[in-house]
Amino acid sequence: MIEEWRDIKGYEGVYQVSSYGRVRSCTRTITYKNGSKHHKQGKILTLVPNSDGYMFVGLNVFNKQKTRCVHRLVAEAFLEKIKGKNEINHIDENKKNNSFSNLEWVDRKENCNHGTRNKRISERGRTVHSGKQIVQYTIAGEFVATYPKIKEAARRLGVDCKNISHALNGKNKTAYGYVWKFL
Repeated sequence: MIEEWRDIKGYEGVYQVSSYGRVRSCTRTITYKNGSKHHKQGKILTLVPNSDGYMFVGLNVFNKQKTRCVHRLVAEAFLEKIKGKNEINHIDENKKNNSFSNLEWVDRKENCNHGTRNKRISERGRTVHSGKQIVQYTIAGEFVATYPKIKEAARRLGVDCKNISHALNGKNKTAYGYVWKFL
């Protein structure tokens, strides 16, 4: 398969992403307000993993840098968007493999259920509390409700289970204005 390059949406003529998951700046001439010009040679940019292992890249325009997920740039450039599917899944579960053939659009549920999620969480040192009851308290510490599991609490409240999980595992102090604890 030959590597194909496409402009990054919002950065046309400045940055491109490849079908292999590489990012480059484009060779271009910059004209300043005073009329002077500067020739800028394009180059392959360095990708950096974040704390969760996803590859990121910094894009600069008008001295403003934005950090972007490489897998999202590839998906937006090479995969047809599917209505209702706003997340991107790495099919082989390798977060560094951002080739377009390894990516797919999924919804939140599909992404949460994909592959060896519990195994990956435990490998990062987090505790997996599947099946444990959870208790919801107000910020003042007053009991609100007990739920058989995180998914049930999220379903009843109409919210995302991820934020409740973050509060339970100590990543956040609260979720949706409540304190959460395992029973």
